[in-house]
Amino acid sequence: MELFLFHQEIAGDPVISALLSFRETGEEADYYQAARGLIGYGKNRLTSGNIIKEYILHNLLEAPNIHCINQLRDFLREDIRRVFHELLEVDWDGLFREKGFLPLSNMPLAPREGQLDPGYVRSLEIMMDCSSNEALVGALLAHEEAF
Repeated sequence: MELFLFHQEIAGDPVISALLSFRETGEEADYYQAARGLIGYGKNRLTSGNIIKEYILHNLLEAPNIHCINQLRDFLREDIRRVFHELLEVDWDGLFREKGFLPLSNMPLAPREGQLDPGYVRSLEIMMDCSSNEALVGALLAHEEAF
């Protein structure tokens, strides 16, 4: 997947690459690579929602280009459109079940506790609940402005 602002955080991430590859090929090795990565991410989990969506969006929020997204809105919109349609809108658990694998989205891994900014976590949860790429762009811009 080619992106302008989030290429390394999305296309360069081994878990996300494995998910994308699994979507195309249904290969067992891709499923296990994604599952192991998500299990490993569990210790850093911020919400109790869909771990795949959280993982993808958390990667976006940690991007070094996040500070300049207000100036690059057209590029941001295009990146988010692609991320939304190719990753966030996908019924991952349906794909996993179709190939005979366990669903991964709702792993029962509790979010970490401690010194988390509740506003940051709530902002992430809002992004996870976005039902369109336009809503996600707005939520991401609001997050960038707040944090």
